[in-house]
Amino acid sequence: MPLIVVTGYPCSGKTRRSEQLRTLLEEAVAKADLPVRKYKVHVVNDEILGYSRDQYRESKDEKMIRGAEMSAVKKLLSKSDIVILDAPNYIKGFRYQLFCEAKALSTTYCVVHVGAPPDKCREWNTKWPQDLLDAMIMRYEEPDGRNRWDSPCFIVPYFDKDLPIDEIWDQLVLKKPPAPNQATILKPAAEASYLTELEARTTEIVKLLAEASKNGAASFQLPGYDIEIELPANQISIGTLHRLRRSFTGLYKTRTLDIDRIVPVFGEYLNNSL
Repeated sequence: MPLIVVTGYPCSGKTRRSEQLRTLLEEAVAKADLPVRKYKVHVVNDEILGYSRDQYRESKDEKMIRGAEMSAVKKLLSKSDIVILDAPNYIKGFRYQLFCEAKALSTTYCVVHVGAPPDKCREWNTKWPQDLLDAMIMRYEEPDGRNRWDSPCFIVPYFDKDLPIDEIWDQLVLKKPPAPNQATILKPAAEASYLTELEARTTEIVKLLAEASKNGAASFQLPGYDIEIELPANQISIGTLHRLRRSFTGLYKTRTLDIDRIVPVFGEYLNNSL
C-alpha cells in the first residue's frame, strides 16, 4: 500500500511528524472497513537502520544510507502495508526513485514536506554538529509539486499543530492507485526494441564513465543532460560499473522507461550507488 516520503531540513521536526502521522493512520485504519482494517503502518528512519548523523559528512556513506533506506522501503512496501520514510530525502533524484518504486507496485504515494526556516532548525538543534547541519541545509532540493515524484505534496508548517490527515488518507487509501509505469507486458517488437536501447545506452555510459574515472575526474556529466555523477577518489573498476549496470537493467527490464529517460534515470541510479 501507500508510500509516504517525509522530507525537510534536519531538526525541522520530521521524526515528530512521522510519529504523529503513524498514530493518526493507525487510528484511521482501526476505524476503516475491511480489508483496510488489516493494514499495517511502518516507519523507516536512519536510527532504526543503525546509521548516525555524522555519516552524512561523506558522500559514499550517505549513498550507503540511501541504499539501506531504499532496501527497507522495498522490503516493507506491499498491498497491505503503509510505509513512512522519515529521512532527509533532500535529493530530488532519490525521491524520483522512490516514486518509481511505488508506481511499479501500483500503489499510491505522497510527499509530506515539514517546513521550518533554517534559523528555527538551528534553534531546535541538539544532535547535529553545527557545520554539518548548515551543509545539509545548503544541499536541500526543495520539493516541487509540479513534478510527478513530488506530487501530491502536503506542506506542514512547523507552527501548525495538526497534520492534514483527512487529505492524506483520501489521497493514499481512497484514491485509485496509478497504473504501473507504461506496461510491464509489451508487444514482442516493442519489447525487443526497448531492451536493445536499455542495453546499448547503459553500456555506452559505463564506457564513458570508466574512461573519466581512469583519467582521475572528480565528476562526470551525462552527455546531453544536466546531471552530474560524483566520482570517488579511487578509480572505479570496470567490474563494479558492469555489476551496477546489470543491477539497473535487471530492475528495468520489466519496469519499462520511456527511451529518453533511460540515461538520466541510470545516472541518478549511479549517483546513489557509487
